Order: sequence, then structure tokens, then C-alpha cells
Amino acid sequence: MFDKLSRSWHLVKASAAVLRSDKELLVFPVISAVASLLVAATFLLPIFGLGLLEGGEIGPLGMALGFLFYLVQYFVLRKGPVNVSP
Repeated sequence: MFDKLSRSWHLVKASAAVLRSDKELLVFPVISAVASLLVAATFLLPIFGLGLLEGGEIGPLGMALGFLFYLVQYFVLRKGPVNVSP
């Protein structure tokens, strides 16, 4: 167990060293966080507005919106911007 923690700590230190050497890399997590908040807002506002969470039970529409949220969030976080080469 401590071996895993040690490796993780070394990985954190190595990642911090890379970020210290190239400050421009900090832009990507910030953009990802902003995009995630925008995606969450586009799903949460209609869910609360339609009252889908009232009654403590999620119906079929709520499940469909939840699946759609995970799908969109996957493409926002995992895929990122599409690089199209001519």
C-alpha cells in the first residue's frame, strides 16, 4: 500500500515540475473546468426548472437526460477540441 502512495507522490512531484517548467500547460485544466461547468449548467437548469427532481424519484425523462449529460460530458472532457489537418 505504501509503495502505491510513494509512486503516486513521485508522480505528483514530477507533474508539478512539468507545470513549473511550462506555465502554458495550466490553460488546459482551466478550459476543461469552464467547459464542464457550462455543460453542467445546460443540464441542471432545465432539470430544476422542469421539477424532475421533485418527489425523490427519477423518471424515464430524468434518466435519459442523465445519460445525455454523461455522453456530452465525455466528449467535452475526453475528446477536447478537434484538430483538423488540411
